[in-house]
Order: sequence, then structure tokens, then C-alpha cells
Amino acid sequence: MKLTKINNILCKLPNSKGGYEFPKYKITGSNDFLFTLLFGIKNSGKTVAGLNYLIHEPHLMQNQNKVYFFSPTLDQKLINFQKDHPDNFIIIDEFNIKTFQSVVKAIKETVETWKQNKMLLEIFDMYIHKKKLDPDMVDLLREHNFLQDFDFEHFNYDYPPIHTVMIDDSLGSPMISSRGKEAQIFNNFAIRHRHFFCNLFIMSQYPKGINKVIRSNSN
Repeated sequence: MKLTKINNILCKLPNSKGGYEFPKYKITGSNDFLFTLLFGIKNSGKTVAGLNYLIHEPHLMQNQNKVYFFSPTLDQKLINFQKDHPDNFIIIDEFNIKTFQSVVKAIKETVETWKQNKMLLEIFDMYIHKKKLDPDMVDLLREHNFLQDFDFEHFNYDYPPIHTVMIDDSLGSPMISSRGKEAQIFNNFAIRHRHFFCNLFIMSQYPKGINKVIRSNSN
């Protein structure tokens, strides 16, 4: 058997984000979605660090991109930050299974709406270029009035909306500190956050106060 040495092989991984070209983050140089744990003693600036990250990556609060900030201890700096970004920064002052699932539902619905609109735009593009369309496609365009009211200017054609979930001052919550049913629901989201085009941040004083599943899957 003859062995042949081969150099310069390019191994191209399949695009795990559905073929979308997301912007790269300045702090990492990568476009991979973040699952970040920020630890520090009381009053060490964890919340400020999280907000500064959002300022450093302004695209996270533009157009349909939104930040959901869970903070039971609502303070003035968060209120001021929301005033500066009223459409893209949402504060939730309770972190429990009900509020969390409500946010996840909103994220999924926003992404699904984007996908439906993207499909409509692709059909519309075929229509204006006089390409052959199935009757169902024409009916779909007719249902949407041939996109006469569509906001073409502000639609992001390149990738779905990016969401960022930040959890602050929630140490002791069964969703992140235990192994029960509520923790399982949160863990499932944390493990699959990239599938929802979502960044995830957890700010806490004690690393071991966060359950092992979360710690081992963070980056």
C-alpha cells in the first residue's frame, strides 16, 4: 500500500446557523452566539459590564434585535438604559418560569415571522422578475396585497433577528440553581440557545450557585 502526503486541504464545516451570515462580535472576532457567565462579588460592576457589552456591540439593539434583561432588583442605571433604548431593551423584573417562557415564546414568534417574511420576499422577487410561480405562490402574494405595505427599508435581508437574554441578581432561583423541573426547562433553552439565534448572559456572585449543566455549556 502506498501512502501519499497531501497538503493544503481545506476542511469547510457546514453552516450550523442555517446559511445566514451573522455579524462578528468585536470582543471575540467570531459570529458564534455567546453563552457567557459573569461572576463577581457584590457591587463589583457585573450589571455595568453587561450593559457595556451591549454598547460595545450596538447591532444587538438595532432594528428587530432585542435584549431581554431579567433583574428582580431593578435599579436606576437599568431604567436609564431602557430610556435610551426603548424599543430594543426590555426589562423583566421577575425571573420565574412564567416570565421566562413568555420571553422564549416572543423570541420564537419573532424569528418565525422573519422567516415567513423572507419567504414572501423571495417569492415577490420571482414575481417582479417574471419568473414562473405556482398558483399557491401567487395566492400568497395576493393575500399580502403584493407587499404594498411591507417595510422594505427596515427589513434585515441577511439574517434573522438576534436576541440577547441577560439574567442578573437571580442567584437562588430554581431555574438556574437546582436540578428540578424548572431547571430542566431553562437548561434545555440554554443548551439550544443558538438554535433561536440568541445570546445568553448570566451575572452572579457565586459560580457554584449556578447548576453544573449551565456552567459546563457556557463559553
